[in-house]
Amino acid sequence: MVRILGINGAIRPGSTADRALRHVLGLLAADGAACETFDIGTLPLLDGRPADQLPPGVAAWREACRAADGFVVATPSYHGAMPGGLKNALDYLDAPEAGGKPFLVVAVAGGDAEPAATDVTRVLRHIGGVAGGPNVVVSRAGDAWGKGSTRPARRRPSWRGGGRGIPRALPAAGRGAAAGAVSGWRYCPACGAQRPAGLDDPSSACPACGHREARYPGVGVAVIVRDTLGRVLLGRRTGGRRAGLWCIPCGRLEWGRRCGRRLSANSARRRASRSS
Repeated sequence: MVRILGINGAIRPGSTADRALRHVLGLLAADGAACETFDIGTLPLLDGRPADQLPPGVAAWREACRAADGFVVATPSYHGAMPGGLKNALDYLDAPEAGGKPFLVVAVAGGDAEPAATDVTRVLRHIGGVAGGPNVVVSRAGDAWGKGSTRPARRRPSWRGGGRGIPRALPAAGRGAAAGAVSGWRYCPACGAQRPAGLDDPSSACPACGHREARYPGVGVAVIVRDTLGRVLLGRRTGGRRAGLWCIPCGRLEWGRRCGRRLSANSARRRASRSS
């Protein structure tokens, strides 16, 4: 049975983030997942002290994450970012707790919820998490749900407006995904197809759909080439879900790669394709 850990980034029970989290966990439980939550409000501020001096709650938090097969993180947006308490909790984690595991981010805010979703996604990917689907972003949540309560909601809220849709469950990419290093992915995060044995590099193309996953696609590399007549050089994509589309020469820059090396590799592939 798949084990899902729910994290309420707002900490307060009955908040809109908490209601959204319980709604999603209810859907996942109905689909057969074992769902539980962890109160991150009990964690102390990270201050760099040695592990043997940390309170038992930190070890319990890390163990809960290690035992989970995937995460659902519900977060509000405070002053254009995720709450400090949620960032503090995520700072206690690393690849042993989150590496290779899928996550779903549900951002709920009275104003713009997108910044918090971006924050949480960036941090989770940085420690090796795998995006299990598009972020669910619910801005101006009070217009649809009303204000959050100081007490847990007694009934499941209805999902109306503002969001991008909640999946019935995390994609098959996360089911049974091995914990540990990101190179241990056994399923494609885009289509859920099982990756062949030995295909450890997540940036290698999925044999089923052609998707390439970047662990940290925070930097892109692109060039604009014009000739003396002002014409712009475009290239046609040859693989992946956007095969056949035109764009300027570009690509993601993964850890350990340099811009020149990335562009040189792309140029070499284009020259090889033209000569074949």
